[in-house]
Amino acid sequence: MLKTIFLPQNIRFLHFIFITILCSIHFGFHYLDFKLLLDDPKNFVDGTLILTSFDAYHYAKGTREFLEFLKSPNFYTFNALSMLPFLSILGGILAKYTSLSFVLSFASVIFSATLAPIMYALNYFVLNLLSQKRYFCNNLLAFTAFLASLIALFLPSFYQRVGAGYFDTDMLLLTLPLCALFFLLKFTNATRFSYLVLFAAFGFLAINWHNGIQNIFLLGFLLFLILEILCALRFRSISQESLMLASSFFVILTPSAPCFIVLIALLLAFRFCPKGIWLYFGISIIYAIAFDLFNPLIAQINAYIFGATQHTSDFIFASVVNTILETSPTTLSVLIARNGGILIFMLGILGFGALLYNAAFVFFKMFIARKNPSRPILYLSIFLLPFCILGFYSLNLGVRFSFFLTPIVSLGITLFLLIFFSKCYRYLPLCVFASAIILPLSLTTLRYSIPKPILSAEEIHAFKILDSKLSANDFIFSWWDYGYALRYYTKAQIFLDGGRHSGAVNYPIAKILLSNSPKLFYNFSLLLAQNLQNTPKKMWNQIFALMLKDKSPQDFLDSLKQDYQNRPLANNAQVYWVLPMRVLPLLANINTFANLNLKTGKPLKDSGIFAYFNNTKNSLNYKINQEINIYQYFYTHTFFSASKTPLTQINFGQNSLLLDTDYLKSNIISAMIFQKLPQNICASGKNVRIYHLKDSKCAELPAH
Repeated sequence: MLKTIFLPQNIRFLHFIFITILCSIHFGFHYLDFKLLLDDPKNFVDGTLILTSFDAYHYAKGTREFLEFLKSPNFYTFNALSMLPFLSILGGILAKYTSLSFVLSFASVIFSATLAPIMYALNYFVLNLLSQKRYFCNNLLAFTAFLASLIALFLPSFYQRVGAGYFDTDMLLLTLPLCALFFLLKFTNATRFSYLVLFAAFGFLAINWHNGIQNIFLLGFLLFLILEILCALRFRSISQESLMLASSFFVILTPSAPCFIVLIALLLAFRFCPKGIWLYFGISIIYAIAFDLFNPLIAQINAYIFGATQHTSDFIFASVVNTILETSPTTLSVLIARNGGILIFMLGILGFGALLYNAAFVFFKMFIARKNPSRPILYLSIFLLPFCILGFYSLNLGVRFSFFLTPIVSLGITLFLLIFFSKCYRYLPLCVFASAIILPLSLTTLRYSIPKPILSAEEIHAFKILDSKLSANDFIFSWWDYGYALRYYTKAQIFLDGGRHSGAVNYPIAKILLSNSPKLFYNFSLLLAQNLQNTPKKMWNQIFALMLKDKSPQDFLDSLKQDYQNRPLANNAQVYWVLPMRVLPLLANINTFANLNLKTGKPLKDSGIFAYFNNTKNSLNYKINQEINIYQYFYTHTFFSASKTPLTQINFGQNSLLLDTDYLKSNIISAMIFQKLPQNICASGKNVRIYHLKDSKCAELPAH
């Protein structure tokens, strides 16, 4: 009966139809989202969509550099090209045949559509592996894989991170490792050398696409080694295929310059001289040890699990992990909502649990009955388990990691439907029809918004005007959120950005902004720029320790509060501070880095009182002991809190700041709100405040 429902009978043609539908739906919905952005001209600058991720500007700059290389290739630019991220190279290739504007706007939508075919292929492969063919035809299995893959494309944890303007690595962050896993399973199921080559190629691309994938693969590989060692002890032998996979993993997982060449040499050796497999295995282990295989994993564990503070050889700085919204702990309800809602999430987890149960049954059966296990099932489980662990650990690590539950939920839905259909086989047509209606409709109950442009058109316009006054020798200081964007829109040197914002680097910037000494603001800024000029960029992370020399941190900071000091920079370099008004809500985070005893890692004093809120929705009740001051663009209320702490509420438009005395007297509030500038600094801009540090002649000019 079902054979009359699921037509045509040509399964390859049916695969093509389902994958085409999946991609079409993906493109269609993202185009509708893009049309919503089109409705507001403020989302565009010079006809180009403003990017929706701060990190996107890092890859956008690399793409632009790649296009410049294509115009005038030479040895020096080729050497610089080798340092570009894979995403920038891929985007540059596409931009060569389209335009940079098109790539920055739509590359994420185009490349993220690749999740559809690989998720479909993986789901179908698993269904073929576990289903009983006498009950289920290939067409039904294909439809089940289609339905589960459709759900994967619309899970908020994935959908939100691949929309128009989100020019970031997330577009292929799942596709590449899942391709590697798929061909690993194909290799173990039908030993063909081409599958091994494809596994190695996609594994290499996945790890070089984003170094976080290395840690996921490494954990899966450790489980793989444990499994193979136990099998070897039980059966007193180890297969050539397992040694090939292990050797390939040792090479792929070890980040080094010669990795690609070593991998090619290893695959050629497998192909033309397979008898030396033990020799190749030994060489791959030596290679992994020589190039520090486990260092990246240890670094990630220290950052995300033990990352409350950041230890250096001399000092203890605050960690950035808990100050970033995406890496701050979340709740189970948020995790469930981002992965399909209660129905889809529970069915997906139950289905994946069934896979783990099946794998455990196969594993123990191996030991009891001494039967060679079904390796594809075991490998699928152990290599997807790190995805599942990382996805659930987003409860502690932050919502960004819920992204990795996408294949878990999709595959879990696949297996749940397989079990559901087998248990209700007598009513199979009805069950298939009900599943096809209920599961997609459950996604429509989710409420989430697509990412909006991360910058305003006014901010970009201010960056471009500033760039016209800059040289490549100048320095711009800002908070790290704006680092990549400033690097993209200006030619100046940027100290903080999304790649360089550890506690050790954030500390001097935070200290300058939160100090109440105008002299420190001026002196520290110039001294920092001067030291950056004389320090290789690879050592900028240690710049504060290098500046101290033999002084203690407190003595060093006190010396900068004494008198204004002229510090001429080489090459007539100029120093600018760029502070958009939207940096004000981040003051509490910035204070986390400044308010720290570097010897003990403990706060210098209580974190203080700071709040940024919409005064049309929230208001404070104060009737007595209040002082009101009216300025040109804002007014303030000063009053006492219940704990007798003097507080000031600054009201400008519909937004308000609630500050204690320490925040109120900080350099950033004095400069940005009250326009009380240190000597020798010129100010300009309204919503983007730009401060130019000059010599004493500038002090005679009024701020505007």
